[in-house]
Amino acid sequence: MARANFKRQGWKTPIELRAHRGGLIAFGSLATILLLVGRAELPLIDDVRMVAADASRAVLQAGSDAAGWASDGIETVSHAATLYGDNARLRAENEELLAWRAKAMEYERRIAAFESILEISYTPIAGVTTASVIADTAGPFSRAIIVNAGAQQGVRKGDAALDRFGLVGRVIAVGQASSRVLLLTDTTSHVPVLIEPAGVRAILSGDADGQALIQFVPGGVTLAEGAAIVTSGDGGVLPPGLPVGVVRARADGSAVAALYADIARVEVVALKRYEVINDVDVPPLPMPDLPLPAALPETPVASNPAPAGE
Repeated sequence: MARANFKRQGWKTPIELRAHRGGLIAFGSLATILLLVGRAELPLIDDVRMVAADASRAVLQAGSDAAGWASDGIETVSHAATLYGDNARLRAENEELLAWRAKAMEYERRIAAFESILEISYTPIAGVTTASVIADTAGPFSRAIIVNAGAQQGVRKGDAALDRFGLVGRVIAVGQASSRVLLLTDTTSHVPVLIEPAGVRAILSGDADGQALIQFVPGGVTLAEGAAIVTSGDGGVLPPGLPVGVVRARADGSAVAALYADIARVEVVALKRYEVINDVDVPPLPMPDLPLPAALPETPVASNPAPAGE
């Protein structure tokens, strides 16, 4: 009868046990040898260590150099893409600046022509004082700001207040170290303006909606959408030629000014002093040489008659 050849799970044959034990002994011996060799201070071992270190250093350095080259390449490509975008943006800005330059040259030519014909001589702006906004006193109808510059800094009542884009308002009260600036959108603000290029004169007035209305336009005049608005200087209220905004039409047909200045978020203003000449020196007219009147003859004056009964 044939004998069943099987083994229970987990049992090992004698050959497997010997191989297992031999492997353990071999690996243990190898680990011991390596430990002893590593602890030993033999010149040969030191030389082998240094050769291995030098070889690994060369490999690591090569890998580091390759990683640096790859990083430099990626950075170069990134810079190239950034430079391409900056170049496109600068080209657009350059085109816009060229357009503004052409417009400025045209305005300069017109102003020079007008001054040469009319013999206009403007009084120069006396100076500029920069100030920061320290308070906003805006209300339902009143819109004004307080700035930290006053009489000590040379600020005077009537000075023009501008931000970096255009006119903000004018100084209406001056203290020693602060001033109150009435904004263009205040209901009590009325500024004479000039609408270019036709030279239409009007009054810019604030309203309750916080806008600047264009009022008192001469009859029969139609304002062009987008026409530039500057101060006219009429009445000596403000210096002439200060940038204000452009014309915008409302749904009801009235015209308002889209202000250049960001009045809602103004933080710093420039206060421009302007000397207004109100008195014109006119030489007195010479007295004409008229003949003197002839002397009247002296005639006796009759005395009153005495009353009857005396």
